[in-house]
Amino acid sequence: MNGKPSTFTAYYLIKKNRVQKKRKLYKLALGVSFDLTVSIYLGLFLLFGAFILFDTIKQYQHYFLEIESFISSNIVLLPLLFVIRPLYLSFTKPGILFTSAELKLSMLPFSRQKLWIYCLLEKWLKIVMGTFSLGIIIGLVTPFTFNLIWPLIILTVLMQLLMSIPQWYLYQQPIIKKLLIIFVVMVLTGVTRIGSLAFEPPYLWIAILLVVLLLSNILIFKSCHTHVDWQKVIQTNDLAVWNIWFVNQMSKMQIKPEKRQGWLQQIVKRKKEKLPFDYQDKTIIYKRLWRRSFAEEKEQVIQTIGGILVLLIVLCFQAKWLFGLGICLAIFIFSKMVASFFTAGFSEKLLHSLPWDMEVRIKAFKYWVNWVAIFLGVVLTILLLSSGVNWLWIPMLILLYITVTTFYINRQLRLRQSLLIKENGYQSFWEESLSLLFFGLVLVSIVYPIVSVAFIFLLLYQVRFKK
Repeated sequence: MNGKPSTFTAYYLIKKNRVQKKRKLYKLALGVSFDLTVSIYLGLFLLFGAFILFDTIKQYQHYFLEIESFISSNIVLLPLLFVIRPLYLSFTKPGILFTSAELKLSMLPFSRQKLWIYCLLEKWLKIVMGTFSLGIIIGLVTPFTFNLIWPLIILTVLMQLLMSIPQWYLYQQPIIKKLLIIFVVMVLTGVTRIGSLAFEPPYLWIAILLVVLLLSNILIFKSCHTHVDWQKVIQTNDLAVWNIWFVNQMSKMQIKPEKRQGWLQQIVKRKKEKLPFDYQDKTIIYKRLWRRSFAEEKEQVIQTIGGILVLLIVLCFQAKWLFGLGICLAIFIFSKMVASFFTAGFSEKLLHSLPWDMEVRIKAFKYWVNWVAIFLGVVLTILLLSSGVNWLWIPMLILLYITVTTFYINRQLRLRQSLLIKENGYQSFWEESLSLLFFGLVLVSIVYPIVSVAFIFLLLYQVRFKK
């Protein structure tokens, strides 16, 4: 025997030390926040609050039964959510917590592949224990029956286990490949919706999806350790492990990731980007600055867009008026996101060194917004085709959504612009009423597609307002 510990023993030791260190941090943070007296009162408050909550839940038992009936009738759609979520998380998170500690350990005579497998198994163990514990607590505390909870637990566990490796694999892929995969998934979503109606029982297509995911895991498993950007992985995972919200709040310190060149910054290295600016195009400098601003906030952008996609996909498979409500919410959320990032972009110091031409800045900003809007528009068109809407009305509906989105974004940008230059951002009652009216038309547009012709009046109004 050479006395060298096994890879698992070394892995267990670093995990044990990490838990002990986190426990000390939590103990210090709790010591700053609570003393003995406050802890006693807080414990009594939580105890009485639990009794009140339990009694309140009993009073609304019939609502829980209605929710249970709704979930039971739509449980076949849940796997789509578990597929979509890791897809958009793969832009910012690898999903498997392989940190700098494991990487340094792999530089010693320990297998990096084994360490990665242990990280994967640890994640799977947490998923199984956490999901089952949460499910049992919900079953004991709420009126939900275990006839619903057990299938949900099993489905949740299986889908999360089977999507762990694909998320890690996609995290390593170029951005274009990720976008193509998401686009293909959106297309297959419509096909899945139609195909699921043909399966009797409907759970058969869930079994087929699980088998497909299992085969995908087997096929890509060997590729999980090739072409891995370990620096990018450990930077993201170290931040996820040690960026503890409670400790940050108590210490009033924030852990921020180190700035490094990601895929958006790497684009700048292309020969075309190294050429001198075309000063005939006034927007070119602002376009690059806005791109840099989006790169710094890419996680929030991706999460918002992912949330919009999930919202549209889920409500597409429900009643028509719910799909209309989903489109309404999607336009509202997208417009608010655009306005928020427009304001945040002015924190870039270099912008204040350039001529204050607001019209050119807005034009450059809309250049990037339009690309995102086109992507969402293509997805929405596919969902409209798969939702049973008469295809003759779809072009008119898309034009209505485009004009309403453009109108509301322009309105939000004018308000933010007024705040930036410290002017009165008051909007007329007529404009407020017009916004509510056209959001109402979007709400009923799936049920009554004929209202889509109203886009002509909104378009004429915008042309007149611009003049």
